[in-house]
Amino acid sequence: MRNKIFIGVFCGFLLLILIGAPLRKILTDAGVVPKENVGNVIEVEKVYEEGTFGASLFNGIEGLKRDLKDIYTNYFPYYVGIKTAAGNFTVWLNAPVTSFLTKTGNQILLDRRKSSESSANSPGQPATEEPATQPPQTEPPTEEPATQPPQTEPLTQEPATEPPQTEPPTQEPATEPPQTEPPTQEPATQPPQTEPPTEEPATQPPQTEPPTQEPATEPPQTEPPTQEPATEPPQTTEEPQTEPVTEEIPAVEPTYEVIYLSGDRSHRYYEIKAQRGQNGQLMDFLVRIPAWDNSALRPDMEAQLEKINRFAASKPEVNWYVFPVTCFEDTALCDEILPSESKRELFVEFRNRLNPGIQYDCVEIKTIEDKYNKYFRTDHHWNVYGYTEAYRKITAMMQKNYGDIKLYEPEIRTFDEVEFYGSNALAVSSYNLSDTFAVAVYPLADHTVVREKHVPYGGTETLKESLARYESGNYEKSKSYSHYIQFQMICRKIEYPENKTGRNLLIIGDSYSPPLQEVLASYFDTTYVRYVDSNSGLDPIAYEYLIEKYNITDVLLLEMSDRVVYDYYGDSLKGLT
Repeated sequence: MRNKIFIGVFCGFLLLILIGAPLRKILTDAGVVPKENVGNVIEVEKVYEEGTFGASLFNGIEGLKRDLKDIYTNYFPYYVGIKTAAGNFTVWLNAPVTSFLTKTGNQILLDRRKSSESSANSPGQPATEEPATQPPQTEPPTEEPATQPPQTEPLTQEPATEPPQTEPPTQEPATEPPQTEPPTQEPATQPPQTEPPTEEPATQPPQTEPPTQEPATEPPQTEPPTQEPATEPPQTTEEPQTEPVTEEIPAVEPTYEVIYLSGDRSHRYYEIKAQRGQNGQLMDFLVRIPAWDNSALRPDMEAQLEKINRFAASKPEVNWYVFPVTCFEDTALCDEILPSESKRELFVEFRNRLNPGIQYDCVEIKTIEDKYNKYFRTDHHWNVYGYTEAYRKITAMMQKNYGDIKLYEPEIRTFDEVEFYGSNALAVSSYNLSDTFAVAVYPLADHTVVREKHVPYGGTETLKESLARYESGNYEKSKSYSHYIQFQMICRKIEYPENKTGRNLLIIGDSYSPPLQEVLASYFDTTYVRYVDSNSGLDPIAYEYLIEKYNITDVLLLEMSDRVVYDYYGDSLKGLT
C-alpha cells in the first residue's frame, strides 16, 4: 500500500512537470495567465552558419532545445516561489562569510590607496600649496574666479578680507569722503552691511596686491572706489551662488555595509546599505556590476571609442550627442564603497577621449543620495527622477544647436499602490526590497508612434492608454511583472506632423531610452529609433545608409555605460562599418 502511495505521488509530480509547464506556456501566450518575468533569458547554445551542411536542420534542433528549456524553466509551476525561497536561504546562509570577505577586501584596497596617496603627496607638499597661489593667477579673467574660489578658498578668503573691511571705514573718513566722491560713499556703506559684496572685491586686488598686500593697502584703496560701482552688480548676483556650495556638504559622513548576493558569468550582485548617523535615513538598494575587470574591458572601450569618433568624423554635417547612463561602478562613490568593482577610470577616460565635436553629458552620481533617489532600489534602470534629469541635460545639449527648442516641465504621476520588484531583485530571487513606480507626463502635441515589434518585451499601448489603465487600477499585480519595461512602448518611428523644423533625429538607445523617446522627438519632424539589445532579434544595420536615407540631422547615443562605453554585450553600434 505504501509503495502504491509513493508511486502515485511520484507520478503526479512527473505529470505536474510534464504537463503543467507547457499548459502554463499555452495559457500565458493566450493571455489567460499573466507572464511572470523571472529574469531568465534562454538563448540558443550554438548557431550553424547558413550554407553549411545541415545548417537548417541543426539550427532547428537548437531552437527546439531552447524552447523546451524555456518552457521547463520559466513556466514551471511555482518556479518563482521556489527560486525566491532558495535564493533567500542561500543569501542568509552565506551572509556572514560574504560580508566579512567584502569588508576585508575593500578595507585592504582603501588602505593601499590611502598609503599611495600619502606617499605621493608627502614629497610634494609644496604642490599642495600651489592651489592657494593659482587663484590669484587665474582671477584677472574674472570668469574663472567665480568657480575656483568657492571650491578652494571659501573660508580662507573671509579672514583675508576681514582686515580690509574694517580698515576702509577708518581710512575713508580721513581721505576720501570729504574730498572726491560723495557718490562712492553708498558702495562704501554697503560692504559693512553685507560681507558677501566685500569678499569679491578681494578677488580684484590680487591683480595689484600680491607683492604688497599689507604695506600697500592704503594707496591701492584710492582706486577701488572707482571700480566698485561698475563691478558690484555682477558681484552681488554671483555671491549667493557660491554660499550653498559649502553648505551642501553633509556634516555627517555616511556609513556603508556591502553584502555580496550572487554572481554569474556576466554580472555580480550586491546589496548596499548606507546611513548618515544613527538617526539618518537608511538607504538600501541592489546594484549589478559587470563581471569583467578593467583590463578585460579596456580593449572593448578602445574599440568603442575608435568606432564612435570615426562614425562622427565621417558625418561632420550631423550633430552628435553621446549620453551614457552612469552606473554605480562608474562613480567615485564606488571607489569609496566598493573599490574592487570600480570602473571609473575607464569611464572618465572615455569621456576625455571623445572627439571635441561630439557633445557629451550624463546624469551624475556624486553622493549616496544621488544613487538612491535617481535609480530604482531593485532595478538597474533609472527612475522618473533620473530620466527627467537626463531629459533636461539632453535638451540643453540640443539647445546649443537650435534656439527654438524649449524645455517642458513634466508632471510626475506616482502610483503608490504599485509594488515594483526590478531586474536585480529577480536576478537574486529576493523580494525583501521594493520600489514605488512613477512616470513623467509631458504636454506634447499630437503625434504618431510606430512600435518596434521585433523586441520581445515592452508595452504595446501609447502613453495615454497606459496612464489610463494604471490610474484605474487595471495593471498586472504579479511581483515579477516589470512595470518599467512594460509601461512604456518601445518605438521604431515617431512623427510630429505639425512640426516643420527640417530636422530629423536618430536615437540609438537601449532600455533606458523609452521614457525619453517621445518627448525628445517633439523637437524634430521625424525621429527614428534603433533599439539596441542582444535579445531583440534585430539584425545589424548600416547606420551610414540610415542617416543618408532619412536625412538625419542629429544622432543621439543613449545607452547604459556597459554598452556605449565598454560594448560589454557586443551589440552597441552593431553593423557600423
